Amino acid sequence: MKTIVIAGGGYGGIHLLKGLKREFKNMIGKEIRIILVDRNQYHFRKVLLFKEIIESSDLKIPYEKYCGDSAEFIQGEILSVQKNENNLLILKDGKHEFISYDYLIMALGSEIREVSSELGGISLRNIESARMIRKQIFEKLNEQSGKRLLNISIVGAGITGIETAASIADWLRKETGFVHNIVLINSEGRLLPLLPETFAKKVEKQLGKLGIRVEQGKRVERYVNERIEFRNHSAIPADICIWTNGMIPNPLIGKLGFKTDCKGSVTVNSFYQIEGESNIYALGDNALIRDPKTGEIAGMTCKEAIDQAGRLSKIMKQDLKGKQKLSHKHHFDFYCIGLGNEKGIVWMKPFGLNFFITGRLGGKIRQLTWDLASIIRR
Repeated sequence: MKTIVIAGGGYGGIHLLKGLKREFKNMIGKEIRIILVDRNQYHFRKVLLFKEIIESSDLKIPYEKYCGDSAEFIQGEILSVQKNENNLLILKDGKHEFISYDYLIMALGSEIREVSSELGGISLRNIESARMIRKQIFEKLNEQSGKRLLNISIVGAGITGIETAASIADWLRKETGFVHNIVLINSEGRLLPLLPETFAKKVEKQLGKLGIRVEQGKRVERYVNERIEFRNHSAIPADICIWTNGMIPNPLIGKLGFKTDCKGSVTVNSFYQIEGESNIYALGDNALIRDPKTGEIAGMTCKEAIDQAGRLSKIMKQDLKGKQKLSHKHHFDFYCIGLGNEKGIVWMKPFGLNFFITGRLGGKIRQLTWDLASIIRR
């Protein structure tokens, strides 16, 4: 019996599990054994972390729901990969334990980039920090007693920053009846520099409708004395400062002895095999993956990881059967962003044509993508 071990239960990990169960459904328990390993008992919906600022949300899904009867889940901290012996060493319940594998997939994902506490403000990095932000907002509202509008700055204007700003602006308007001063600070010259400028302008226009001002090309030095101080020595008032500085590949991949690039990603070939390894693969945010035809590098997004997981599950089945394998292919151009509780904006480019969807329909599509990412059926 061949044992396939998936290390990590983020978006890529759970979709690979789903794909392998589908591809090997008649072989599981007879010829194939699938094991998912993660340090937590649950899959964490981290792309929705900003929603915890507004209200308590159920962002944790037990891995047992994904494994069912056809796969195993082992909770443990991964300590090392013994490549020559095909063993994964984990720490489980305070004890060392080996898991033997025939195939190992590194799906460790990414971590939220930390911001030094010396810079001031709060980094949106976990549920506790989100709740702390909510507490600060309520405290500031009580202090002001409606005498003036709040000044809230979000530092970091990627998709998380945009969705955080929009969600807070929409929530405060409904809670207080006023449009508060929300500033989204972008270190780049424009929003979403890797996406079409037309899409970025539409996003900024929609943010403007929510009362959000975007500061472009500004780098924050620190937050102190209720002021955002920029590196160009200018400053703006801020009752609250929230950092949303993006993601980095999980540092564990490098600590396990795999060669990484300057950003912390492992390089894989077009079949998702890590360089120099025939039975160890990587996908998602911890892998550097190029389209073999166009050379385009896959982005660190849920949709990329989901697509890679589907292809890798097919590749592994073809590999086991000795058939010609598929290879990585760049995901079609599609992005969507939530803009408050009900609305959103979608951009897609099928057949080389730009399509945009905004408003409530855009919001419904965004909700659908969040659910699809965590394999939730409503």
